[in-house]
Amino acid sequence: MRTLIQSSLASLILLSSGVVAQDSSDAVVRMPLQIGARIEMGRVQGSDTGQSVPYGQFLSQTEMNMTQEVLVGQRLDLKIGAGGVVYYTVPFATGAPSGNGAKFAPGIAQAQAIYKLGSVSNPWGILKVGYFPYKYDPDAKNLGEYLFRGGAYPTYLTTGGWSITDNASAKLLGVGASFPLFNGAWKNDFLLTSEVSNVPTGDITPSYVTQVTAGPFQLGAGISFYHYFPVNPPSVEQPPVSANQYSVFDTLPAGTVIHYGNDSIVVKKGVQYVANGNDLQDPVTAVGGAQTSLSAYTPSSTGTYTFKAIRTMARASFNIQKLFPMPMLNPEDLKIYSEIAVLGWQDYPGEYSDRWNRTPIMAGINLPTFQLLDVFSFEGEYLNTPNPDDEWGMENFEQPSYIGPVAGVEGGEYSSLFPNASKAQWKWSFYASKKLTRGFSVVAQVASDHLRLPYTINAGTWTASPLTNSPSQWYYVIAINYGI
Repeated sequence: MRTLIQSSLASLILLSSGVVAQDSSDAVVRMPLQIGARIEMGRVQGSDTGQSVPYGQFLSQTEMNMTQEVLVGQRLDLKIGAGGVVYYTVPFATGAPSGNGAKFAPGIAQAQAIYKLGSVSNPWGILKVGYFPYKYDPDAKNLGEYLFRGGAYPTYLTTGGWSITDNASAKLLGVGASFPLFNGAWKNDFLLTSEVSNVPTGDITPSYVTQVTAGPFQLGAGISFYHYFPVNPPSVEQPPVSANQYSVFDTLPAGTVIHYGNDSIVVKKGVQYVANGNDLQDPVTAVGGAQTSLSAYTPSSTGTYTFKAIRTMARASFNIQKLFPMPMLNPEDLKIYSEIAVLGWQDYPGEYSDRWNRTPIMAGINLPTFQLLDVFSFEGEYLNTPNPDDEWGMENFEQPSYIGPVAGVEGGEYSSLFPNASKAQWKWSFYASKKLTRGFSVVAQVASDHLRLPYTINAGTWTASPLTNSPSQWYYVIAINYGI
């Protein structure tokens, strides 16, 4: 399967090159170089105490970018963008002044080839190959875009990134094919992408996203088969032993005490207990006081957690001004929009036994400002999960060399390692923007969301949980954008 997918990707790239050679016009037009910069500054008014991010943490990121677009003939469009970010890690390193200094990270913003199929003026399809930004929800300002910004096992969400504002989108590596129908009223995107951000990297994910626009309404839906085609053998990515294997105990005698970390559980009559591989060595006090371990008991069933996940999304928006224009407002003021996603359809015993716990819901509205601002929106989100919004579940901290989709750990172990890891069910975000003149705009964002930033303690990593852990913890940031 891996060879087939790699061959398909290579064939599509060669196809795009070959078709260009057959184009009647091979004139090369170099478009004006686009250059821009963004300066973001703000402050955290809350703290990720699970990783000791202090209250009042200063936020500062400066982004620079250049994008060159080249038209080859009438069908092929090449876009290459590069840049860098000057940033500060969090938290500030106490006692180490050098650790608090600014750092620089270069990067590729995009490197893509876009080819038109059919009529040049009205193509029936558009083929895209390379590394490209992808955004399926034009209304989402900060929250949402779950199909490519959410983990299933473990369950977590992300916002921001190297840019805190205007970054509600994803960067994808692979092939995309878009097919607009009915003059663009119905859009269909087929994607075959390689994972670049989350372990195990390189895995191939097929996705489909559709959108229908009818008058004031816009409806969208999508499905993603996340990590469905691994580049490494499943035995490497999904080991049948250690933390990824779970055991279900249905017949533990009532009164049995299972000890783990600094806590314990007293088994109640008729209550099912689910343990991962490492938990089988937990000490157990049997009824009568005998000491043993959980491995001495026979599980009723066993299984293995995997990285594979079927993620689905549905969204909708309604713009009343399509029916009743209001000249004193911006064209999209009073628009309401929403998105819901299921980040993993398969249930597992234990931490992942309820699909509802992997179902984030977002709703937003563009508030009227009578043209004082270009955009002023509010977004709220609800995710009914009992587990922390934490990526540590992807690492087995008891065996640091091993990475797997651990189904979280029991509350006692999380309590001892990350006593205040986020379990917030509500998130919120205010966003405002104003174009002051050509090439110059200002953006402000106030939010309690899923923001993660580069982490001081482990170089090259990001904070595992958000900088804000509850709706009462929040941050603000002001961004100045300029460029031509």
